[in-house]
This record gives sequence, structure tokens and C-alpha cells, in this order.
Amino acid sequence: MSINVKPYQARWAGAFEEEARRLKTVFAPLSADFYHIGSTSISGCSAKPILDILGVVADVTVVDDYNGSLSQLGFEPLGEYGMKQRRFFRKRSGTHVNLHIFEDTDPEVERHLRFCDYLRRHPTVIRVYSELKIELAEQFPQDIQGYTLGKVKFIKEIDILAALEADHFLCPPLKNPQRKSQWSLSETIAAMEANKHLHMTCFTKYIPAIQRVFEPDVTVVRKGNVAMYLDLDHFIPPETVSTLQFVRAATTSHLQSFSQVVVAVGEDPKAFDQLYSKIPPILYKQGSNLKMTIAYADGVAVGIGILLLHANVAGLYYIATVPAEQKKGYGTAMMVYLLKRAKERGFHRAVLQASAAGKSLYERLGFQECCFFKEYS
Repeated sequence: MSINVKPYQARWAGAFEEEARRLKTVFAPLSADFYHIGSTSISGCSAKPILDILGVVADVTVVDDYNGSLSQLGFEPLGEYGMKQRRFFRKRSGTHVNLHIFEDTDPEVERHLRFCDYLRRHPTVIRVYSELKIELAEQFPQDIQGYTLGKVKFIKEIDILAALEADHFLCPPLKNPQRKSQWSLSETIAAMEANKHLHMTCFTKYIPAIQRVFEPDVTVVRKGNVAMYLDLDHFIPPETVSTLQFVRAATTSHLQSFSQVVVAVGEDPKAFDQLYSKIPPILYKQGSNLKMTIAYADGVAVGIGILLLHANVAGLYYIATVPAEQKKGYGTAMMVYLLKRAKERGFHRAVLQASAAGKSLYERLGFQECCFFKEYS
């Protein structure tokens, strides 16, 4: 395929409106929202003449049921197409379109919207980006992979700047959230995998020193844990310690407290300097689906936990209590607090991967084993 970068064309905005109108008709039962993203959405930005459209739904797995309807509009369904929990469709008749559909809890939604919003507010950056794409198109006229990889460093730099500058979310919640209330075992495991994948990668696009490299031929087994799930509809919270104060991380100071617990339980002593201090607040502040929580006893951080709402399940991670404060019920209290938050958000299933030390606690709360997860690096 020949790579052809053209100057911005005003007609692209109208073409998006027409495509979005058709897509909204198809996805009306899902109350889907559609956004014009990518370079064709940015006035003054040079771009390949292919519209990028972002679709947002409450449950991305049901999008597969609409493949036939989209095919009638000229869209070719390509599944995840290299990005977990995405549904990608390509149209090359009439107006050329790349359609990316994500779940509303997926941080890729805000990342795409922030990138475009940042460029629109920084015209000089638009010029730099346009020049880069023209240069890459000349360097890789028939090599889409070379062209794409040539933009990676610039895009990551803008993603970081856009996230650091952001003070609010750009995508409103869906009007009619739809969550699964009936789950098969295979659906649970697939959702658990997607949730854990996001937990392991959600910060990597925003830390300059971290690079994500995909090498399908190299696999190293690190460790493994029993995977467990809980039906939140039948969850009855036990009595827990009432003296704890639970605080959602919203400031650098909170992240310092979170990191102190991480270090106390034997994890990376450089966690704050190398990771947490560099996370843009928009990724964890109120409104994010990633909730980093600290438990304080008499003003001292004694426990932590992470709740990640994604893939229609509530994933729990990093449930930990400092060694000197263990055996006081703090771990149970943190678990109950996070599970209640998940129920309040309308989630029906919670998932986690249990260490040998934590498995008995999770079983007492009603979690059931479903499979064994190995982590790969």
C-alpha cells in the first residue's frame, strides 16, 4: 500500500458526520458514542486520507453481534487487530475509514481524545507532527510498519504532555450502562485476562523510561497465581475494622504513602521515584476507572489496594498490609471497601489472582477458583 500524506481537507469533518450518523443507527441499542480522532480530525494537520473514528460502548464483546450490519455498510471486521479489548473495522469503499471501538472503561478512549485535544490547542505541535509524517511518508513510501514506528516516539511524548496538562475527562459516561449479570466460566476468564493485562500496562505509555516491546518469539515465565472470582450480586460484606480511614489516591503525597506500603511489604524500594511519582494525575484521579486506595490507621498508611473497573469486571490488585500491622483484619477491611465500591458502580463480578498467603482470605469472602494464571515477561 502506498503511503500518501495530504494537507488537511475541510471535507473530512463532514465525512465523519455522515459516517457517524450511519454508525449510530446501527449501534442504537448500545447507546454508542462516536468521536472523530486522528489527524483528519485536527484542522491544519497533514494526514493520510483515512478517517479514524472512535466508538465507545459499555460492553465491547457484544459488538461482535453487529459484524453483519457493519459489513452491509462496507466495514470489514478484523477483531482486536493487535490491541486487547478493541474491535477494529476497516472500510475502503467510498470514504475510507478505520473504526476503533472500545469499552467505556478503557483508558485508550481518553488517550485518543486527549491527543487530539492537545494538538488542537498547540498549533506549533501540529506543524511539527505534519512535517514528521511527510518525512516518514517519503522515507517509507510502501512500508506502513516503518511509517507507523517512526511516529511512536513523538506520539508517546505528546501522550505524556497531554495527560500531564489534562484536568478533566473528555468522554462522558454512557447514558445506559450495560453490565453482564450472567457469566460463563470462559467469559469470566477472558475478562479476567483483559483486566489484568490493563493493570500491567496502563502506566507504561506515560513513563518516559519504560518501553513496551512486543516479541512473540520470546517468553519467560515469572510466576503464577490461582485465579478467583466473586459474584457480587450475592456478596454479603462481613463486619470489618471500623477505625481505618480509606483514601483514594489523588495527590503525589497519597502516592508516596502508597509507595511506602509497597516498599514495606518487600517490593521495589524505588517504586515511587521510578514509577508512581511520574504518573499523570488524570490516570488515577476521581473519575478514572483505576482506583488506588490507601488505608490509614491514626494517620499512618497501613494498607493499600487497587480496584480496576474494566472488561465488565472489577479487578483487585496489590491488596497488602505493612508487616507490623498484619493479623488485625486490615486486609479484609480493604477488600470489603473495594468490593462495595465495585457494586456501587454496577459491576456484578469481581476477579483477582491469589497468592498462597491471601487465598484463604479471599475464600472466606466467597471467591471461587476458576483457573491458574501464569505471568510472562
